Amino acid sequence: MDKKIILNVLKERHPTLEVSYLECVVDKFFQIIAQKLRNSDRIEIRNFGVFKLKELEERKIYNPHTATLVNVSKKKIPTFKCSKNLHKLSA
Repeated sequence: MDKKIILNVLKERHPTLEVSYLECVVDKFFQIIAQKLRNSDRIEIRNFGVFKLKELEERKIYNPHTATLVNVSKKKIPTFKCSKNLHKLSA
């Protein structure tokens, strides 16, 4: 699903609202999630799931092109864990 589909679904459910307004709301929602993740905050949306940052430790990986070991510094990556309710829907 992409942003265009989300906007179409919202437009069907709320025909009185303008598409530009709905687009602004969707953009703002994603901006808030991104900003909170940049601040290392945990975002919990009830009956949907949790967005949070996971810290990966420094490690060495093998580069097959040069046949050498390369150091990868520690970093944080965003993760998502779906709620039990959402997980039940997909099963």
